[in-house]
Amino acid sequence: VHKINTSECLKDYKSFCFDGIPKIVYVGKDKADYPITDFFDMDFKYLLIRMRNPNAEEMPKNLNYLTNEVHCCGLSKGVPHLRVDFYLINGHIYVGELTFYHCSGFVEGKPKEWNLIMGNWIKI
Repeated sequence: VHKINTSECLKDYKSFCFDGIPKIVYVGKDKADYPITDFFDMDFKYLLIRMRNPNAEEMPKNLNYLTNEVHCCGLSKGVPHLRVDFYLINGHIYVGELTFYHCSGFVEGKPKEWNLIMGNWIKI
């Protein structure tokens, strides 16, 4: 059986958008044997958020490109909260999925104050 190591796994970019505005980007390798996840704000500041997987503290080089308004905002405009997932493959962006509930709503963010911060970004 071939195991997927972290270096072979695609990076998954997940933009947490609130009425068309990306606020946080999750960068992870979810399908690897040892999954890793990092969170960044839209100024590329590393955020000390952890959900399910350990952090790797890897700064993506193409974060601005992936979270550009053309890619995230148009897909999530008018929706109180939508996670827009992307893959970058050979310089091309592919939408992975659009998700209303990160981890089906069952994973709590850590530290706990991030649950309130993100919750306050939802305007209904």
